[in-house]
Amino acid sequence: MTQEALHRIELRFGIKLPDWYCRQVLAVSKSVPIFPIYSDEARIIRINEELRREGWFFSDWPSEFFAISETGCGDYYFIVPSTGDRRVFLADHERGDRLSLANLDRMVQSQTIDELLGEVPKD
Repeated sequence: MTQEALHRIELRFGIKLPDWYCRQVLAVSKSVPIFPIYSDEARIIRINEELRREGWFFSDWPSEFFAISETGCGDYYFIVPSTGDRRVFLADHERGDRLSLANLDRMVQSQTIDELLGEVPKD
């Protein structure tokens, strides 16, 4: 990932990605086989476009939500760049939370992206 790639993503979605997110994505090593945030420009664009176009588990995916990773079970970690909120949220289909800005407190996964990355199992 490069600064230029992040800029293209911002232009594609009409958003300003938070600096704290950009720093983490730029720091991701491609040699790490399992990493909790996407670090590939094409994948970031594809996933976010699919969610906006097709929705998520019979729900619309709010345009304010920006997917940064997935659990592998159809659930997505996301941030909300427009709010300045540093928390990372989880759209969890088993909990059944309605995807909306009003329900963010119910979907908190981590208080910061650093906390989320600290939860990665170390082998």
